[in-house]
Amino acid sequence: AGSATTSAVMSLVMEKFMKGENEPFLFQKLRLDIGSVFFGLLLLPLMGALGTSPGNMRQDLAFWVYRPGPDYWACYDLAVDYPRGAMRGCDQDTGSFHVNWTLVGNSTLLKEQASECVCGRGVFLGWGSNMMIYVFLLVAVFHGWIIGRLVSSPRFSSVDRAVADGIPLLLIYFFMNPLASRVPWAPFRAAYPRQYSFPPRDWVRDLVCFILPLSAWTFAKASSQMKKVMDLEPPIVIGDEVQEGEED
Repeated sequence: AGSATTSAVMSLVMEKFMKGENEPFLFQKLRLDIGSVFFGLLLLPLMGALGTSPGNMRQDLAFWVYRPGPDYWACYDLAVDYPRGAMRGCDQDTGSFHVNWTLVGNSTLLKEQASECVCGRGVFLGWGSNMMIYVFLLVAVFHGWIIGRLVSSPRFSSVDRAVADGIPLLLIYFFMNPLASRVPWAPFRAAYPRQYSFPPRDWVRDLVCFILPLSAWTFAKASSQMKKVMDLEPPIVIGDEVQEGEED
């Protein structure tokens, strides 16, 4: 809740700053990205310290501990918990990877995957040859650029962005998930062990998915109606000055 609230407040603050300046969007975006990189690097040790604090189970947030790779999730599923391992399957003293041979069994495919698993550490662990990471990185950069252009435009605001963000959520939940769960391809079958019904039968989740787009649309509609009312009000002429308000 705190993260979502902070993100929403910062979005409104940055919108106010960007619309209050007359500089080109390229310079504004460059300043935002430099600030994001700086504070991202600054928070890396803090996130790791919180992850490795007593009682915290997210020790994978610390970039200095051994973690499974190069394909993190595939190796994570094939690993066994090691007594002195900060991460599943990784011995923090030797850096060796321990395979759950009971799970692997006689599967040739799982044995090949397990043979490629190693333990490593660092900020870029797991990037390697996983092309999906780079694809998602390009998508995130493009998304940030489009959002910046949208919010900095005088015709749009953060509310319009919220409406735009809510539409893909509805499409993914109501259409893409049921469709993807029926694709007879091994990666899809692994990600979707069962077929999702269409429409989804979880009515509570269905209604929650409508909260963001409907609330944003309602706010935008109310703002539009208020602007129409204000435009209908004729100006007051006092001497040589013109003020908005009542009729003469």
